[in-house]
Amino acid sequence: MLIPNRTIAVDPGDKYCGVTLWEKTVCYEGKEWDPSELTWWFYQNGNQFDCLVVERFVLYAWNEKSLAGNEFKTSQLIGCLKFIARLHQLELVAQFASQGKSTYKRAPFKHWRAADWRKACAGEPIGRGHVRDSAAHMYEFLRGRGFVPKTA
Repeated sequence: MLIPNRTIAVDPGDKYCGVTLWEKTVCYEGKEWDPSELTWWFYQNGNQFDCLVVERFVLYAWNEKSLAGNEFKTSQLIGCLKFIARLHQLELVAQFASQGKSTYKRAPFKHWRAADWRKACAGEPIGRGHVRDSAAHMYEFLRGRGFVPKTA
């Protein structure tokens, strides 16, 4: 399968979103966004991309009680991002959270430190949290397309 020329990978959250921007297999920007700022920016700039990789939201029975009364802002954000991706005719790849997280258990990633993530992602500040999780989702997507990263 082909690897898109320009991809935006998003790990959504109700307060912060991790976003990494990619040229083929190279991350050229990684940062944390406020969900409303991300939505507006993506609406204005989505036509610059070929693909959106985003974590999908799933409500499981084991956590439904803990989410009672929740506005589900994360799932609303995901819906907005998917809609914007369709407006711009982007390929849409939605992954379960476990798919991105499984990246951390696989070689070479399981041995990587923050410095290794930065080196592999063209020096961008991947760090921890949502930004690193968006990169993990992208690496899982790339793995599915046959890409094998070099050991950092």
